[in-house]
Amino acid sequence: LGRMLLDGDDPAGAAEAFARVTAMPDAPRQAWAAHAEALEAAGRLAEAEAVARAGLAARPEARELRAILGQLLLGRGEAEAARDALAAAIEEEAGSPAVSLAMADAWLRQGRRREALQLLTTAVAASPGHAEAEVRLGQLLVDEGRFDEAAALFTRICEAVPDMPAAWVGLSDAERLRKRVKPALEAYRRAVAVGADAQTVRALRFRLFGEYD
Repeated sequence: LGRMLLDGDDPAGAAEAFARVTAMPDAPRQAWAAHAEALEAAGRLAEAEAVARAGLAARPEARELRAILGQLLLGRGEAEAARDALAAAIEEEAGSPAVSLAMADAWLRQGRRREALQLLTTAVAASPGHAEAEVRLGQLLVDEGRFDEAAALFTRICEAVPDMPAAWVGLSDAERLRKRVKPALEAYRRAVAVGADAQTVRALRFRLFGEYD
């Protein structure tokens, strides 16, 4: 119901619907994110920030909530102040790769791809080995058409964290765009083998073969 109301241009009604869900014990992270987004769309920014913070307290692993909170913080002040506030909210050091990743996702929500790419490039160079930040950087490199760099980065991640589906998905995309069919197919098979979710596999299969099943 909340999603239908939000899609139907009734963010206030959507916020009320999602509020009933987030009031329940063990509310899913998607509900917290949608609640914050609905409040933001309704122009109730302080409430959206409060919900994003509450959601992170309940679901600290939720990347989308980190991005939403980061975007809200960026909207009201300077980037460094937003970074410090976001770091405090997720209980990480301001210079950590986790905070850089959250800030990059926030920049992307604002359509500021160049800032996100620069931030992640710097963060990964300074703190190599944070697989989630490296995967996000690789995805941005693919989007920028820098396929060779992306393939090299994804290859390194796959070697270091061979059970990470997103890394194999990224490698498959990068190799496909480099016109390297066999490595792309092998990466696709590895993504499936290590547990990529069904929706991701279907989308990847479509990009490779032009069909979902």
